[in-house]
Amino acid sequence: MAFNSFRFNLIVRILLLTTTLFVFVYLLVNTQLAFTMVLLAALALVQIILLVKHVDKTNRLLNSFVQSIRYSDFSRTFQVESTDSSLNKLKTTLNEVIQDFQTVRAEKEESYHYLQTVIQHIGIALIAYQRDGSVELINNATKKLFKSGT
Repeated sequence: MAFNSFRFNLIVRILLLTTTLFVFVYLLVNTQLAFTMVLLAALALVQIILLVKHVDKTNRLLNSFVQSIRYSDFSRTFQVESTDSSLNKLKTTLNEVIQDFQTVRAEKEESYHYLQTVIQHIGIALIAYQRDGSVELINNATKKLFKSGT
């Protein structure tokens, strides 16, 4: 449970890196063990790389989510392995937000189609224009009016 926690893993990684660096500095100051210091330096470098990769998981996840919102692609979902990890809790929350966006979009489209149907069936002629002068909407009453007038 606690071992899957993002925070716990981050703390352990930082403590291990700090310990490695302290041992490295101690050996550098007090001994002549060059091979051991090289190994500790390599170990510290590997720990730094793994720490960055660990933190980048969250950044990639959030970036993917923001890109989904930016491009209105609400088909994206995030695979949740378990609910113990804080990363998986984040994935669950992101999935819920995407589901909310899907619901809002569906409701918005439903309202739009309903409005379109009402506009097409009212007896008053309607024409809607874009700012550039192009026709956006012509209802059935307008079509009948112009057919009978020509």
